[in-house]
Amino acid sequence: MSKEVEPDGVITESNTTFVNNTLITITTPGTNKVDTNGVSLYSSDQGLSATVVSNYAGIKTVEWGVNDQTKGTVNISNNGTISGDSANVSKKDKNLVIDLSKGLGISENMNNIKVWVKVVDRAGYTSEASK
Repeated sequence: MSKEVEPDGVITESNTTFVNNTLITITTPGTNKVDTNGVSLYSSDQGLSATVVSNYAGIKTVEWGVNDQTKGTVNISNNGTISGDSANVSKKDKNLVIDLSKGLGISENMNNIKVWVKVVDRAGYTSEASK
């Protein structure tokens, strides 16, 4: 039988609180090659990274993808265990994961791709960023 996890309290959150306490940062590698529109060009697969912070209600799910295709999902259980894709937990508040980083391997061979990251917090609010 597994150990029961009991809450230390209840988290209530408004949309305003969510917006003010959630941040998604997508970092791309530097390059000096750009197209005529100033969009970065790469000659090989690239490793981008994402940092997700939700320091009020904690992170429940992080999805990422390219254009309209989901490439991976990180799920975080109530006790802070990660399943699905791998990710690095940078900060926890008791059992809540509030800061994590994730490498995003990109192998699409096309111009003008959109890399996106979406987070759902433990109160059910969703935010998305793209680059």
